[in-house]
Amino acid sequence: MNDKLPVHPYVIAFVLAAVGLVEIVQHIGFVLGMVVLAAIPAALLAPLVWAGLAVVRFTRADPETRISMWQAWRIRRRWRRLAVMLRLTVREPTSPYRQAARGDNAPHRLRVPRIRVRADEYGVTITAKTLPQVGRNEWT
Repeated sequence: MNDKLPVHPYVIAFVLAAVGLVEIVQHIGFVLGMVVLAAIPAALLAPLVWAGLAVVRFTRADPETRISMWQAWRIRRRWRRLAVMLRLTVREPTSPYRQAARGDNAPHRLRVPRIRVRADEYGVTITAKTLPQVGRNEWT
C-alpha cells in the first residue's frame, strides 16, 4: 500500500512561488537596507557641503558683496521677530482636527510673510509675499 498522498501540481507551484516570493522580499529588504545605509552618510554630509559652498561663495565675493551678504543673513535671521512687531503676521485659528488631537488649548498658528533676500555689491534686494488680511497698506 502507498502511504504517500498524491500532491496536486498547483500546490507544488504555489509552494515554489511562495519560496521565490520570500527570496524576492528578502532581496528587496537587503537593497532597501543598503539604500538606507548609503543615505545616512549622505544626509550627514549634505549640511557640510552646503556650508562649504556658502564659505566658498563668501570668500570669492568682493568686499562690498561680503558686507551685503552679512546684512542679508541678519535680515533673514531677524525677520520673524520684526514681522511680529510690525503686525504683518496673521494668526490662523486652530483646525478642528488639531484641536481634537491636542485638546482645547491648542495654540494658534502664526503665519509670517515670506521674504527672499538677495545680496549684491550695491546692497540687498528683498522680495516679500503678503498674506491675506495684510496688504500693501500695512507694509508702508
